[in-house]
Amino acid sequence: MNRLYYPVFLASLALAGCGSDSDSSSPQDTEQPEVFNITPADQSNVSSAAITIEGNMTDNEAIRSVSVLYGGQTMAAAFDGDRFSADLTLTEGENRVEITATDTAGNAYTDIRTIVLDTQPPELTFVFPSSGHATQALTTTVRIDAADNQSVAAVSVVLGDQTVIAEAADGQYLARMVMVPGSNSYQVTATDMAGNSTTATHSAYLGKQVMGGNAHSGAIRPDGTYTWGRNNYGQTGLGFVSDPSKDLNIDEHPFAPLRMTVEPSFISLAFGQNTSAALADDGTVWTWGNGGDGQLGQGLTGSDTLNEDDSSIPLQVIGITDAVAVTRGYNQTLVLHQDGTVSAFGNNRYGQLGDGTTADRDIAVKPNVSNIVQIASGASFSLAVDRDGRVWSWGQNNSGQLGLGTEDTDAHPTPMEVSIDEPIEAVVAGKGHVLAIARSGAVYGWGLNYSSQIGLYDSDNEDPEWPREVTSPKKLPWFDDAVAVWANGNQSFAERQDGLVYPWGQNMLGTLGLEQDGDVTFPSSSVFGFDQVVDLGNGALHTIGMRQDGSVFSWGWSFQGSLGGGDGTIDRWTYRVPTLVMSSIQP
Repeated sequence: MNRLYYPVFLASLALAGCGSDSDSSSPQDTEQPEVFNITPADQSNVSSAAITIEGNMTDNEAIRSVSVLYGGQTMAAAFDGDRFSADLTLTEGENRVEITATDTAGNAYTDIRTIVLDTQPPELTFVFPSSGHATQALTTTVRIDAADNQSVAAVSVVLGDQTVIAEAADGQYLARMVMVPGSNSYQVTATDMAGNSTTATHSAYLGKQVMGGNAHSGAIRPDGTYTWGRNNYGQTGLGFVSDPSKDLNIDEHPFAPLRMTVEPSFISLAFGQNTSAALADDGTVWTWGNGGDGQLGQGLTGSDTLNEDDSSIPLQVIGITDAVAVTRGYNQTLVLHQDGTVSAFGNNRYGQLGDGTTADRDIAVKPNVSNIVQIASGASFSLAVDRDGRVWSWGQNNSGQLGLGTEDTDAHPTPMEVSIDEPIEAVVAGKGHVLAIARSGAVYGWGLNYSSQIGLYDSDNEDPEWPREVTSPKKLPWFDDAVAVWANGNQSFAERQDGLVYPWGQNMLGTLGLEQDGDVTFPSSSVFGFDQVVDLGNGALHTIGMRQDGSVFSWGWSFQGSLGGGDGTIDRWTYRVPTLVMSSIQP
């Protein structure tokens, strides 16, 4: 080694040693900064493109800088004390944002998050009931389909002073709303995760604006109530009786609609056989037509004589001022009251009045049921649905129509619960069969099945799964999206979410509204040319239907004016497909 270099080298080592001793007295900063309380949060949905991303930061020494990497560009965030912020303009959809905080020692912490810009509001793709569609239950399930490009956060329904957050169930949103008789307007709002919302106004109608009886019919229009058809007991309520066979002064039934002139403001009709009833907008009930067995409810307190007088004009049922629904069987009348109780009067041979006796009544009696939201009547039996979705039945059971697992010829004068595994929305009854629609959209059937009004009956090769009498509720395999059901006689009808009505059962006189003849064993085709339905009024062998525009159609057996087609309608003739009775514009 060069002698001159060696001392220098030793000196250098000495100096290096001195420097090393000095650095060891100041520990190196190796801790990362901490960033927290960042908004918007990761996976947030926002509805505005212009956002400010901000948060808190801390470090054991000091923060030197905060940067934000977005869209391939890095920008410096503003920070003051322990807060930072940066303004961004997002693009539609997912946006990836990196936030990096660096301290004075060069330590860095990076937070990566996704923020979704969603400026598109949800869509309400299906709402039922809407466009004035009839609803049968005082407490109605509003069914809603809502879709969003990202995710629906909530659906709410507002009706009067009611606001209900709909529950998600099997891909739909369901909200239980208490309706009032007549027209109900309500708002549905769908909100997505970003806060975008869509609100639409819809309407439902609690009651029956169209109705068919044995061979008479009626429709409620904006300017009044119209009736037509067979009138041998004054069941049209027009103030006269007509029957060619009796050689009366008026020898023709009204073959075309005539406006009733002696009635209050009716909002719901209930026809059965040759008797009519109606609910007025003040909660009163009115009856007319055949009064046999006291079914007009015109008895006098304290009288031992049953009032079986007929009437060709509407008569008020005394003592009822709080009714919300009325229904008719063949010879009995049921009324639903606002407090959830039921009144009944008329024929009681099989206990169909539900008062524990079999005595006919011309003054209303009370079946032992409560919290009822919907009522229905068959030939000689009655049904009710309570607030919890339970079904109650009483009366005749010769075809298993009470749904109790048996059939017999005894009277059943006390309401009994029908066993069904899910809550029921409403029930409807034919001559001897019942359809029940569940809140889920499933349909159940029981009772007489001889014409396949429940389904798939074959008299030549009876299937034990589809017998002539179905004595317990049977879930029908054809529906998971039904929104309404109707029945009368030996016919059944169901409306699906496509807005079409699918019939099955007896079809010998065009009763199902199909071009084909013969009974239909299961619902496979819709009523011919009849869409945008809001309600059906099923008679014994004919049907009256109303569309969204208020026009009224009829089909089935034309008998003594039942179809309302006027002089051009052939009497005692089959009309298989719907025929216009009344246009949407009332003359």
